[in-house]
Amino acid sequence: MSNADEGADATGSPSPAMLARTAFSPLTAAADGEVGDALAIGTPEPSVPTAEQRVIGALRHGDPADFDAWLGAAPDVAVASGWDATRTLPAEFIVRLCTTPKASSGFVRGIRIKGARIVGEIDLTTATLETLLLLERCRIEGRISLRDATTRLVNFAGSRVMGEIDADRLTSKGGVYLRHGFVCESFVRLSAAVIEGDVSCKQGTILGDEDGLALRCDRMHLSGSAFLQTFTARGEVRFLDADIGANLELVDATLSNPGKTALLADNVRVTGSLVMSEWKETPDGRISLKNASAGVLRLGALTERWPKAGTVQAQGFAYSALESDTPVTMALCERWLGVMVATPFSSQPYERVSKILREAGFADEAKRIAIRRRWKQLRAPGGSPLRKLGDLVFGALIGFGYRPGWSVWMLIACAAFGTLVFDSANTHGAMTPSHGDAILTDAKGRRTLQAGYPPLNPVVYSIDVLLPIVDLQQDANWRPNVDVRGAVVIGPITVTRYQIGEFALYYMWFQIAVGWVLSSLLVASFSGLIRNE
Repeated sequence: MSNADEGADATGSPSPAMLARTAFSPLTAAADGEVGDALAIGTPEPSVPTAEQRVIGALRHGDPADFDAWLGAAPDVAVASGWDATRTLPAEFIVRLCTTPKASSGFVRGIRIKGARIVGEIDLTTATLETLLLLERCRIEGRISLRDATTRLVNFAGSRVMGEIDADRLTSKGGVYLRHGFVCESFVRLSAAVIEGDVSCKQGTILGDEDGLALRCDRMHLSGSAFLQTFTARGEVRFLDADIGANLELVDATLSNPGKTALLADNVRVTGSLVMSEWKETPDGRISLKNASAGVLRLGALTERWPKAGTVQAQGFAYSALESDTPVTMALCERWLGVMVATPFSSQPYERVSKILREAGFADEAKRIAIRRRWKQLRAPGGSPLRKLGDLVFGALIGFGYRPGWSVWMLIACAAFGTLVFDSANTHGAMTPSHGDAILTDAKGRRTLQAGYPPLNPVVYSIDVLLPIVDLQQDANWRPNVDVRGAVVIGPITVTRYQIGEFALYYMWFQIAVGWVLSSLLVASFSGLIRNE
């Protein structure tokens, strides 16, 4: 390798090998205490490169080390060009700034670096940072490890990280900020992290690794909110078993993990609101909220993009209130329930929505949701065929107990139609007294009803046949005569298949059966024997 090749890369920037020799030969030759003294007083050794001198001088005076302002240019963090030696820092230099006690304590306003190219791995594993760490709009060519570290605040706003960020079990007293144009070309891990403050990924992008992981916050304890607003993730976003003290907000977000889980938030506990609205793109992948809990579920308007139907698993998901950018309507509730997975069927999401609507004063809408749940449950595979048949009748007649009034209207309809049937039969002489001696025949052969025998009243007869709990003495005294011939004429309807007498008889049997069923269901509903909850 030539000297030129050893000293610079293709972009003209110094290579890591050259940075290591030029930047750290004096630092590594000195004891840590001496290095700390030099950094703390802002008088680094003369051989320290200019970029590092400027950083130390600015931080010592409480100013940000802003290479963009110093150099009058702000190169694109997504491309390598423009990041030359004048703004290049070795990762080891950042580590020393953070971990040398006298140095970090001298930076009273934090380690604030903007517009730098940082080469190598920033390894702060188990480190304790006594000051703020802000690497804004930096191009970080390596991975970052904050595993088991303790920090006051971490801010990588606008930066682009070429490797992963491993911050498992991080303790942060001021939050983690991966926002305002931040891009990670691999994954970000915050599993079991304890963060006092927020995790903000507003306008951030995480491209994920080859295994499909983008952001992992499993078992994280967060006192503030997790902001995933205008956030893009290519891979799985995880909040499995996390505790969030305020809100979890997915607003104008893009989640993509085709054929797999895009958001895994099973058992997450959100004290405030879980917000899922204004999706920038329809989530490409499943959303799992099984056994999660939130104070408020806030959904987007009906006109916005929503997850695809059948892609949300919400079995056991509990929330106390349902809100939206527009008034909560039946259509909104049905849209939310429509995105649930169909198999295996879970009644709990329906029960939750019904309960919230009822508590909010929308009793009729709550019943409609409850009835829909029972129909969905009836259509689900499995279960006893006999039980399903009973539920089918139960649902059709009184709405599974939520609509007992349906049976009243059915009884009225049956009584009205029965009146027409029995009146037509009586007109054609197909209704005869049950007692043979009730009909008297005079010398001229005219038939008359015996005095004192109850005359047939088609309305009363129909009610008497229909309702088993009343006895109006009509059913006991009159019956259809199947021997009487003639077409069945009921108002504008003419039936030629049956004779009027036999048709009246068959309909009487049908009306007796319907009356028993509807009356029993009606009494059971109002007496509480049938429980719809």
